[in-house]
Amino acid sequence: MIARHYIIHARQGEELSVKAGLIELAELARSAPGCHGIDLLHDLDNGRRFIFLETWESIDAHKSAKNPDASALLARLVPLFNDRPEAAYCEKVMTV
Repeated sequence: MIARHYIIHARQGEELSVKAGLIELAELARSAPGCHGIDLLHDLDNGRRFIFLETWESIDAHKSAKNPDASALLARLVPLFNDRPEAAYCEKVMTV
């Protein structure tokens, strides 16, 4: 099992639009084969910062997940981001 995280900073004034868009994106991505769930976190100290955390069966499952609706939504969201999201694959060591 692997995790893919994205750290996203919304442009000033776009926080609510980014939040709503990421919620919609999570719903679309969740149905992909090999996806085991998505967590969306909103930083309480920095309201422009979001963490989008996906759990996948494997890196290949993530890379092969294609959803045209999710891609189109992401294309509309990217201009609302302050900069390019930080992203990384992580080994899921444990959940307690």
